[in-house]
Amino acid sequence: MGKTQGLRGNLSELSLAWIKQEYGELLMDGESVITGFELVRDCVIFTNKRIINIDHCGLTRSKMRVTSVYLGQIIGVALETAGAMGDHEIRICYIRSINRRMTSGVKTAELRYEFPKRADCKPLYKWLQKVALENYETINH
Repeated sequence: MGKTQGLRGNLSELSLAWIKQEYGELLMDGESVITGFELVRDCVIFTNKRIINIDHCGLTRSKMRVTSVYLGQIIGVALETAGAMGDHEIRICYIRSINRRMTSGVKTAELRYEFPKRADCKPLYKWLQKVALENYETINH
């Protein structure tokens, strides 16, 4: 990973082999890694079932907090591409409520990831958009 990109707040892509070696024990049965990124010490892993956020605590990286957003919770995705000087950004809106079929009181939250200008975020955006559309159709039909 380019540490300068991490210091700028940008995610750098990780190899699938490294993700599986380093974090394979966190995967559920039948779960496979699609892609993953690192930001200095923290990671985000996209799988066929969820988005895994890994927050390493302390200097030794021995302590970590792992949180997940399941793909079935995603209801919206936005992509902002880099301008002349900027970076790419993907924002993911997801349902935090337990019952996603509620007619009122649905609680949502947002994940925000920044990528360096040279990164090709369009395939990830396209996949996340497909997930969001499938969830929209399931919820509303």
